[in-house]
Amino acid sequence: MKMTHLHPQIVRRTFRYFILHVANNMLFILAGGHKDAECTNSLIYMLAVDNMPLRSPEKKGMKRFVKSLQPAFQLPSETVTTRLLEEKYEVMRRRVSDWIAVAPNVSLTSDIWTHKYTLKSYLGVTVHFQKGNELKTLEISARHLTQRKDADYLAQVLTEICAEWKIDIARVRGVTTDGGANIRLAVRNVFGPEKHVTCLAHVLNLIGQKVIGNRHTLPSEVELDAAAPPAVEVELEDGDFHVEAEEREATGNALRMIIVKTKKVVRFFKQSKVASTKLFDLQVADGVPPNKCLKHIQEVRTRFNSCFDMCERYLTLAPYTARVIFELQRTRASRSPPPEVLTAVEETTLMEIRDLLAPLARATAEISGEKLCTISKSIPVVRNLVRNVKKVVPTTSVGTTMQRHILDLVKEKLANIEDVRMYAAATLLDPRFKKLGFNQEEVTAPRRVANAVNFVGGLVKAKMAEAANAEQEARAALPAPPSNPAEDDFWGDHDMEVERHSALQSNQDVAGGIPVQLRQYLDRPVVDRRANPDPLLAWASAKSEYKAVYDVASAYLIIMGTSIPSERLFSHAGLIATPIKSRMSPKHIEMLVFLQSCDDELWFP
Repeated sequence: MKMTHLHPQIVRRTFRYFILHVANNMLFILAGGHKDAECTNSLIYMLAVDNMPLRSPEKKGMKRFVKSLQPAFQLPSETVTTRLLEEKYEVMRRRVSDWIAVAPNVSLTSDIWTHKYTLKSYLGVTVHFQKGNELKTLEISARHLTQRKDADYLAQVLTEICAEWKIDIARVRGVTTDGGANIRLAVRNVFGPEKHVTCLAHVLNLIGQKVIGNRHTLPSEVELDAAAPPAVEVELEDGDFHVEAEEREATGNALRMIIVKTKKVVRFFKQSKVASTKLFDLQVADGVPPNKCLKHIQEVRTRFNSCFDMCERYLTLAPYTARVIFELQRTRASRSPPPEVLTAVEETTLMEIRDLLAPLARATAEISGEKLCTISKSIPVVRNLVRNVKKVVPTTSVGTTMQRHILDLVKEKLANIEDVRMYAAATLLDPRFKKLGFNQEEVTAPRRVANAVNFVGGLVKAKMAEAANAEQEARAALPAPPSNPAEDDFWGDHDMEVERHSALQSNQDVAGGIPVQLRQYLDRPVVDRRANPDPLLAWASAKSEYKAVYDVASAYLIIMGTSIPSERLFSHAGLIATPIKSRMSPKHIEMLVFLQSCDDELWFP
């Protein structure tokens, strides 16, 4: 056979590629090579972010997968992986601590959580601060609580966490909690009474729970030795005994009776395979794609919005539900007897219950953001909540009573929110709201707005005075210009006028004592909230023009209106501390919670 000779240039290119490929592989083989370090960092990232057990690199499947990608890379053992995790935590903790140390304003959220498998309690803390025009949110602690959860012990733990993360207590502008007596007192003892913020989402949930007749205990008020929460709350809620107990409690309460009756129907569909299958088949027969078919949603007693979801879904599926129930009653195809469906009158009442719960659910969703500023939305959200509840026109006695009950509870719990300086200042300094964020329908609105303007005006004056003093000190530090007696005599009067004018300008106020910068900021039109969901970004184009106002706004807009971020922290902790990883120590849980909250900028600088 005749050999085909390759072109010399092709041979050289092939050889060069081979050499580069071998050299690249050598980087993997050599421990500590940049590729080895890069892959190890990515491995720790995967274990932390994807909630994988630390012994995953020792698993047969993982080894096979990595070997097929890069045979030269040696997966670490569980012991080495744990050490690498601890080292990565320390590196990233120091980096974040340095960020926090230079941040002029910091806010925190805190909550308490009990692990449902180990019954250990943890104090969660999230930190929020501005970096550039971005609000940074990090879950810095899930500290294991080893003593009774009283205010003194919680204050001690909070102080330790702040010291570890270089959080200057004087620069903490607000600490948001669920409002439990123990955590509230702890925050006030450490940071001052004026810096505690009660989570608005918890207040709204409490209002919703009272309206629908549920009882609710705040997580921070559950004692360390109290009974643990159920492992699967929905299963407990679905039990026959529990629903029967609810029926007895609801006797005489028409609203709760309708909710319990709805719940019994939903429970039946959750427990009956025959009923759920028929519900699915009827939707498919009506042309609904299989992946779009709906199921009933069960109420969870700790969250009122789950009751809203249950009512809304029941009304959506009501025609199908009735057909399934009637067919099963006729054929007796199900093992347990089907419950009675709601009558037409009861469905009408359920519609009004849903319509009145809808503004509460929407308000909760609006202020439950984590990455954006939320405290400045609190006053407008409460105002819109009242407006939308009043828009509902109930025709049943249950609906009328429920509407009055909601409005009374909102007035009882939130009537004075516009008088709280922290909320009022944040709303006024949000370019999306300003004065329009306040409830203009109240007769006290002018007084409340004036109080907010005066309070913010005082803070702006202080910032302007600081800037003027700093400028004066900087000018004094400069070397004096060469003196020319003849020129100084000629320009003397002018120079004195300039100095007097500069002094007056730095302290110039308009009528009422409002600084010029603040007045000009308030006179500008509000920005479109839909186009500007983040007030810090909305400030980006105006901060140089109103520097003192911006400095004050930065201190308030970073405060969280809810403790949702710390609750999400425990959602992450629950995913980390699963039964598979039940041997994981509280310290490693805390490390993984923090690492999971870090963005790629921190992981891969």
